[in-house]
Amino acid sequence: MMRQIEYPFPRDDEVRRVWPFALVPEEIKTSSLALTAYHEAGHVVLLEWVGFDVKQAVAAKGEGATLFDRPSERATAVGIVSPNEAHHAGAAALAHAGICAELIYAGAPWQGVTKRNDSDWQLAHDMLFPIFGGSSAGHGYAQRVALSVLTQNWGRVVQIAGELMKSGSWKPPCS
Repeated sequence: MMRQIEYPFPRDDEVRRVWPFALVPEEIKTSSLALTAYHEAGHVVLLEWVGFDVKQAVAAKGEGATLFDRPSERATAVGIVSPNEAHHAGAAALAHAGICAELIYAGAPWQGVTKRNDSDWQLAHDMLFPIFGGSSAGHGYAQRVALSVLTQNWGRVVQIAGELMKSGSWKPPCS
């Protein structure tokens, strides 16, 4: 088994650092049920970490979705709704969590801002453009936040992805 790369949480003073754009690695260019399951599981874990109430995730080959409610008290407490640049860029980690989970699953190291022209990228772009313009700065910070949180919680990602691959759907346990 390949040793998982560990990513440190980025410092707030790195939020404006400009990172190179990286090509989407070959390992994640072709859609599969496993990649989609890990992608959606990445969104779920980041959403849970921030404090959002995740309702459901679904995955099929090349197609998935994660449904969630508005931020909970924890989201406000960790500053996800703050105008602070680092917190704003950190919020975009929610959109980048899917592709970052795919990178980790495939064992492909992060080599810069990984851009795939999809709805997740568009959401992150829309969140970051008013503050960072078209640069990679906010995206790099957001992807590094996602990579750090996901590697620290990889067991949870694997658990959710396994359920998605098995049944095509995941819901949190009833409380």
